[in-house]
Amino acid sequence: MTIPHAEVARDLDAASAEMQAAEAHGCLCGALCTVDEYTFEQWLAELSPDVARADALNLPDSPLRLLFESTGEALRSDAMEFTPLLPDDDVSLALRTDALAQWAQGFLYGLAMGEIGRNPSLPGTVREILGDFAEISRATLSTDGDPADVYVGDEADEEAFFELHEFVRAGVQLVYDDLLTLRRP
Repeated sequence: MTIPHAEVARDLDAASAEMQAAEAHGCLCGALCTVDEYTFEQWLAELSPDVARADALNLPDSPLRLLFESTGEALRSDAMEFTPLLPDDDVSLALRTDALAQWAQGFLYGLAMGEIGRNPSLPGTVREILGDFAEISRATLSTDGDPADVYVGDEADEEAFFELHEFVRAGVQLVYDDLLTLRRP
């Protein structure tokens, strides 16, 4: 199930959440990689520590709940269907790049919440991917003026974005799979 980035962003804005949509999804994915029984309520508490505001996000058919459920299913599946929540392709490349950087930052935060990142026995591939994600979290697209005005980058920029997106998509699945034994006691 694909949940539109715009719907998640709208819900988070309405609840005055402390994270943007991409970063919130990255946080969720990092937490799911580290905590075997991570709950929707735990994620809401990360998004909005103010309980009253978090309650506004806790609706049965909310895009956030659907995103939480579909993300967990995608990570557990052998079909490699996971994809990070990012703005659609009709949004400027600069804004999509910023969202990918926020997503990577959220993922690293989510991993840190589970404290697996401090584990000295992390597989080497996981440490490499996390280092790459730290670099991606600093990604920007140089533009003259407002990034929202740049609706398409040149072909090389679009290809580079696509490659980073695919690296993140596959990297998350590898981290999730490689941390299985550390996630479960």
